Amino acid sequence: EKIDTSDLKNEIPMLKSIHYTDEALQNFFTCAKAQPWFNNTLFIIMADHTGPALKPVSNFKSNFEIPILFYTSDIKKLQGLSNQQLAQQIDILPTLADLIGFPLLNKNHLARSLYEPGQKVIPLFSDQRYELVTDMNKSFNEDRLKAIRQYFSEGLYDNRLYFPMGKGN
Repeated sequence: EKIDTSDLKNEIPMLKSIHYTDEALQNFFTCAKAQPWFNNTLFIIMADHTGPALKPVSNFKSNFEIPILFYTSDIKKLQGLSNQQLAQQIDILPTLADLIGFPLLNKNHLARSLYEPGQKVIPLFSDQRYELVTDMNKSFNEDRLKAIRQYFSEGLYDNRLYFPMGKGN
């Protein structure tokens, strides 16, 4: 069935996409609920980029924020996930592995299961600007990289080194 967005002709163009996506997901889940596999399925829904800002923003981090949604008919399986923590797309695989009880033999230290406690650090770079975003604060937000702070949450690597950048770097 075709989704009608004609009632949004005078609205912000991005709202048509949001409306279409909302209705398409609603139609998909209406059909999926009738399938025998529905109750044994974890759905992961995410965007690959953010849309244009509806009004000017000075928050650099907001240029990178996208939704990552986990949905299952058995909500108990998602207990322990916080919707207030920082996450990246790279965190989906270790989170999924934890959820289904599958041990990961090789670990990517940039990725972290969203079931793991602890601070997450996300490096951002765009338009010649750097920012390290954490659950607790922002380490820096500069037009020029002045230092690198190294974060690791694994035992042998937990040294939190700070490297000032010399002149000309």
